[in-house]
Amino acid sequence: MPFSAVLFDLDGTLLNTLEDLADSMNAALAGMGLPQHPLDAYRYFVGDGVETLADRALPPERNGPEIRGPLIQSFREIYSRNWAAKTRPYAGIPALLQALASRDIRTVVLSNKPDAMTRLIVAHYFPAHPFAFVQGARPEVPKKPDPAAALGMAHALGLPTAAFLYAATHRPI
Repeated sequence: MPFSAVLFDLDGTLLNTLEDLADSMNAALAGMGLPQHPLDAYRYFVGDGVETLADRALPPERNGPEIRGPLIQSFREIYSRNWAAKTRPYAGIPALLQALASRDIRTVVLSNKPDAMTRLIVAHYFPAHPFAFVQGARPEVPKKPDPAAALGMAHALGLPTAAFLYAATHRPI
């Protein structure tokens, strides 16, 4: 069965967000007097949500809830101001989205970023593309890799899961 929809991850698939994520986490770490990491280390730190990013970025001996919580809060504040500083679509992505739309292949975005942030970023970088759904992390839906959100999107579009192509990049990005 040919596919009739594509489900895209956001970070590392549609957008190269690595530098903005790394810069924001390094600024949060520095603000707490903690060691920073080179950009390449973040290729292995990102991809599973901010909580896991914080766990991976913190030194093991300093990784407790009393430090992780404030670090995550600081990261979110910094990233909310700097998410578009260096982030760009990967080469060929705008043309790919246009080609899919011209073939009436529906597209959706599913990210582990918070839902409002995901929608903001997608609207900023792809304002003219008619995504059928754009969804980020929501408290009532388990985060990826749990399939619940993706299955919900397929159901809402009235498509069997076999009709979806899943486009995601796995570390390193």
